Amino acid sequence: MRQGEIYTIDVVNEHGRPMEPKKHYTKFINQCGVVVRDNVPITVQEWNEPKKARVGFSFVDKRMKKDCWRKLMEHFILPPEFNKYDEEGNEVPGGRERRRLVKEFARQKMAEAFRNFKKNLARDYVAQKKTPDFNGQYEKLKDVWPEFVRQKQSEHFKAISEKNKANTAKKMYNHIMGPGGYRLSEPKWEKMENDLRARGIPLGTEGWDPRAKSWWYGHGGSLDPETGVCVHRKKAFKPTQALIDAMTQAQEGKIRFNRENDALTLALGNCEHPRRKSPSIEASPSDAVGTSRLPILDNLLLHLANPSPEPQIAADPLPPLCPQPLLVDDDDDARPSIAVLIQWPTIKVPRLTVCLHWEAKLMGRGAYTRMEYTCKSYQLGHGGNLMFEKDLKQLVEYLGRPYPEFFGIPLNHPSGRQPRWEVTADLKGKLGAPMWETIWFSVTGNTWKEGLVRAMQEANARLCGQNVNKLKNTRFIYYPRHDPRGRPINMPPHPEMNHYVAYLDFMLYKTRKELDNALAFRQAHYP
Repeated sequence: MRQGEIYTIDVVNEHGRPMEPKKHYTKFINQCGVVVRDNVPITVQEWNEPKKARVGFSFVDKRMKKDCWRKLMEHFILPPEFNKYDEEGNEVPGGRERRRLVKEFARQKMAEAFRNFKKNLARDYVAQKKTPDFNGQYEKLKDVWPEFVRQKQSEHFKAISEKNKANTAKKMYNHIMGPGGYRLSEPKWEKMENDLRARGIPLGTEGWDPRAKSWWYGHGGSLDPETGVCVHRKKAFKPTQALIDAMTQAQEGKIRFNRENDALTLALGNCEHPRRKSPSIEASPSDAVGTSRLPILDNLLLHLANPSPEPQIAADPLPPLCPQPLLVDDDDDARPSIAVLIQWPTIKVPRLTVCLHWEAKLMGRGAYTRMEYTCKSYQLGHGGNLMFEKDLKQLVEYLGRPYPEFFGIPLNHPSGRQPRWEVTADLKGKLGAPMWETIWFSVTGNTWKEGLVRAMQEANARLCGQNVNKLKNTRFIYYPRHDPRGRPINMPPHPEMNHYVAYLDFMLYKTRKELDNALAFRQAHYP
């Protein structure tokens, strides 16, 4: 862009992606690539710092990334709520955090442009043993080109290239959406379906799982404009009939799907990576039934289920972390908190019932170790009266979401001091219409109850932040809002308190963050 050429961004989504105007969004993305090509030498090997350093290895340092961001923003103006300070010099509540989201999005696009630029140079010139004409966008490559060629012809690069080729060969299906991805393609598919419905033509994908339908369209699937039947650009595309069969069986009630085992997984015959993030659904652990949702307990239960060869685990299965209806011994006294005693290598469950508050004590006994963990869980919708619980219950009911669940585990201090609690909130998603994303996060507290209340407050803020349009005519429009990372975002002024609600929420966020950092520093340096 020419010096002084400036464009205004009017709308930015909760993830920091500029949305409107679309022409300015395109210019924003393109300028990310221009800034990288002009300021980062192609001899720099990686965008991010590697976990393991190597001799002679280079990466883009923080100073260079900061310089790229500064030069990018010389040409763009973000909405006022994304500024650190207003025109009078006062700090905008949450503005710093919102601006950081845009910076992270821009750096992600810069990283993609940096890798693609070098990949294209290696493919079009180095592999063909050619030299580019050092004019235009290649003008700055003249001095570093010999070193770039040497890097690409090194044994290290050849090994990486072979590894990448092997991984690429494993990929059976390739999408045809281009660089716009689902974001630009989904409106076209929706228009195609609406046109067929307007003409009274039944859709071959009617009632399909949204994830399966988007994948199929993105990989070459379409609908016949005359009959609405599912057709594919390749006449023989194996997943087509498999998806049709899977959705037919699901609609007839013969099979049931969940997030990890849905129609697409069945049709492709593979499993989605349990920690992989997708564009629309946050990464979530395995289903709670039979598998822990807490990383600490994952390792513990795995250790209990797979001991050393000498002792043998009893045939009884491990109890799930979310209580399920089981046969119980009527001789035991009923109690609201159920202790599940697991003594390795045998397992004994004195009593386990479905209840509001569930507590499990897990004890592992080995030759040299003895571990003990106590986990608790809490589910909304059972008449509790904790702070923020009533608001959260009314909010999820208004939105039509399932009741959230909360899981807690103590973080034992090595010196035996009072443990802090880590509480994980699971706001379940839903693939059917209306579709809901899963929201999953963790907070800490000095006690189980304190952490639980804090998690409920954060759940309220995240739901309000991600459902602004649905809450416009409700009292929740004036509640604090947080982005998917828990950071305050812009909200309208309160009718009576004006901007104080947003300011107080921002100060509470900063104070909690500083307290958590101080506690971590104290535990690390003064055990």
